[in-house]
Amino acid sequence: MAKPASTRIADRLAGRHILVTGSTGFLAKVFVEKLLRSVENIGGIHLLVRSRSGGLTATSRVRRDVLGSRAFDRLRARHGEGFEKLCADKIHVVDGDLTRARFGLSESEYKALADRIDLVVNSAATVTFDEQVDLAVELNTLGPKRLLDFARDCGNALFMHVSTCYVCGV
Repeated sequence: MAKPASTRIADRLAGRHILVTGSTGFLAKVFVEKLLRSVENIGGIHLLVRSRSGGLTATSRVRRDVLGSRAFDRLRARHGEGFEKLCADKIHVVDGDLTRARFGLSESEYKALADRIDLVVNSAATVTFDEQVDLAVELNTLGPKRLLDFARDCGNALFMHVSTCYVCGV
């Protein structure tokens, strides 16, 4: 009898390292939680997150906006006190910026990350309708191009692009 699709996916992701962008947003947050819950032996989930002005570091943003989210309630309930250890073992914060070359990382940091990543999942975007055009182009167009270049630098890592879509119907 064939394995269920979810088991096959978990088997394929076993030991793999995944770079995820946009993890402070809704879709990527849910994706990260599902990976942690369903792929117990995942190698690592690397979250590319930009620090904010006012001293809000990428790590503190991940703790507050991602791991502190209600999306992780099920995982917290399952692991109890072990939730923090699970996150420390599997979640790796990369302080970077999609609008900058090499994500603003040094050459050695960029290479070390590229040597580790097997799959790139892009869920970062600005979804503000009246965003400054230059910022929208940097993030929504050039950001994915930088990630594609990065995937090639990883030795042709798989690339998945998640797009926020606004739909209006009658």
